[in-house]
Amino acid sequence: MLKKSVLLQEIGARLFERLNLIRLQPHFIIELGTGQDYFTQKLQKRFQPPQLWVVDISQNLKSMPPKRRWWQKRPAVIYAEAGNIPIPDHSVDLIFSNLALNHCNNLPLVLSELKRLLTPNGLLHFSVFGPDTLKELPAVSHSFIDMHDIGDILQRNQFTGPVLNMERISVEYTNKTNLEEDLMALGLQQAGLLPTIIEKFPTTFEVIYGHAWGSPAPSSLVKKSPNEILVPVSQLLKNKSIK
Repeated sequence: MLKKSVLLQEIGARLFERLNLIRLQPHFIIELGTGQDYFTQKLQKRFQPPQLWVVDISQNLKSMPPKRRWWQKRPAVIYAEAGNIPIPDHSVDLIFSNLALNHCNNLPLVLSELKRLLTPNGLLHFSVFGPDTLKELPAVSHSFIDMHDIGDILQRNQFTGPVLNMERISVEYTNKTNLEEDLMALGLQQAGLLPTIIEKFPTTFEVIYGHAWGSPAPSSLVKKSPNEILVPVSQLLKNKSIK
């Protein structure tokens, strides 16, 4: 099994909580890039969907536990690349993806594939790391995509009503082992490139949360919240930064 990451679960919990702002009762759900079954169970408990597909390339999914509650139907596991998912067009009501899109080499292709899967008024709900992630570790090279670029790609793939917002999470590590384990669980480690930690080592994780609809969704589907930043694609300008 993959090592558990407290940060992975914390970001996922914040992403999951944002579903409270959306009026949605999905019948068919994809969890993209689960790694662990933590949010699989939460999605099952909340929505009790007739079908939940878990899509991942990791063979660790073979060890997912059998159903344990009356509302937990064992999900269908699909081993596939995110850009080529063997599910019919317009058959998915909700795609939930916690920090999985960062591992996709061709994000435009993947978002095009996810758009193909969504039903009318189907929702893509995701989190990704932004470019300020691990800025204290310049030797650990990862190409984290900017929020404005994500908005552009969503627009080109004809998603509608995108909502994007960002936060920075600071984590202090007191030893190299804990840092290595967290980065390994997040799929971000590069061996031999981490600093020797003497006391405390602060690390930044920029997290982008977003959702977008597969086709026009009524405005009544989205609840207003002071914690949400609505970002029209037309305003996602390259020369502006969000602090």
